[in-house]
Amino acid sequence: MHSFIHTKNGVQLSSPAYQTVQQERENQVSKPIQIRLLSEQETAKLMNTIRFNFLSPTRCISCGNTSGFERQVFWIGGVPKAEQNSDSIHELIAYHLKKSHGVESVFFKTQHNKFYVDSAKCKRCASTMIEFDIEFSDEVLA
Repeated sequence: MHSFIHTKNGVQLSSPAYQTVQQERENQVSKPIQIRLLSEQETAKLMNTIRFNFLSPTRCISCGNTSGFERQVFWIGGVPKAEQNSDSIHELIAYHLKKSHGVESVFFKTQHNKFYVDSAKCKRCASTMIEFDIEFSDEVLA
């Protein structure tokens, strides 16, 4: 059985809820999924990338706030490129982030051949139920 490795503190996490998806992965991959919360500097560097910010937080579902979001970005390792769009992998990672980090809404992105999860927290009410939307700008459309 595969497990998550939470690389920030080195703790391996697994749960019976993961078993079904993990058994599917077991036949394909022998490497565990790794998740690491990016530092503020690493997150800021990604936020300066137009393509990464193409999908960005727009509204807090809990309080209706439309500005002032704190971004949380997680690097995801151990997921082959062919599986990065898999619904079962997305569900597994989202479940882990909800249980271990309290993150309710997540968005999966790739940047420079790296796999990330983007999330946000409302600075007004501290909710992580944040709606993301596509931001069209002249730079994105060029």
